[in-house]
Amino acid sequence: ATRVGLHSTIFGPYFVVAAIYSGVASIIVVMGILSKVYHLERFITLKHFKSLAYILLVLNLVYLYFTISEWIISGYAGEVSELEWLNYVFSGQYQYFMWGFILFGILVPAAIIIFPKTANIWGIVTASMMVVVAMWLKRFVIVVSTLAMPQISADIGTYFPTWVEWAITVAGIAAFMLLYLLFAKFFPLISVWETKEEMEKNM
Repeated sequence: ATRVGLHSTIFGPYFVVAAIYSGVASIIVVMGILSKVYHLERFITLKHFKSLAYILLVLNLVYLYFTISEWIISGYAGEVSELEWLNYVFSGQYQYFMWGFILFGILVPAAIIIFPKTANIWGIVTASMMVVVAMWLKRFVIVVSTLAMPQISADIGTYFPTWVEWAITVAGIAAFMLLYLLFAKFFPLISVWETKEEMEKNM
């Protein structure tokens, strides 16, 4: 694409890694909530959370690599529009979204997982919640900031979601959560053979 901010060939694998990264984080969040609500601590232990946390950390580093590559490609090109876009997202109207993503989507979650004192179940769940929210912020920056940059002789545009758009977003999230809770209500969350195996170990 010739659109400023999107003029790179890395976006294919970049988006795939982003989807897996936020997906693993979502699984950890859901696992933490369901484990607490349905009292599954016997079956879902710290070992499981740490295993997923290490996967999340690896994806964190891969995503950081792609993110830095995106910025380097835009800056190295030296095009005026690309440099304006970088300045726009790092120090302009959407800087809080970008810095929020960097801090809560990459740096803080990695620190929580690396340090043993914070790498407990709820520390890992908290880090994953940060990742889920921060990845939404990054998508907002990718879509909105690039479209706000003019390709013709015009001023930089501004955009902020209306209450209708917020309502549609919240409704979509609520609908997914409802369907998931209904599934958890009528289907076993842990397979029967795993439960039986654990009970036999404890006998």
